[in-house]
Amino acid sequence: MTPETKQKAMRAIGFLEGFSAWVWASTGEKLADEFADAYDQYVEEVRKAVMADED
Repeated sequence: MTPETKQKAMRAIGFLEGFSAWVWASTGEKLADEFADAYDQYVEEVRKAVMADED
């Protein structure tokens, strides 16, 4: 992955994290905790995969 591509991926991950904060704030208790936890876990897995890429 080129440095430029990695930077773009990290920006996209930042968007996903910001989106999750907005969704949780907007929906309040209507959103299942399991869904929120799973979403955050998936975003973290993507972040780790991007950071681990050394190509």
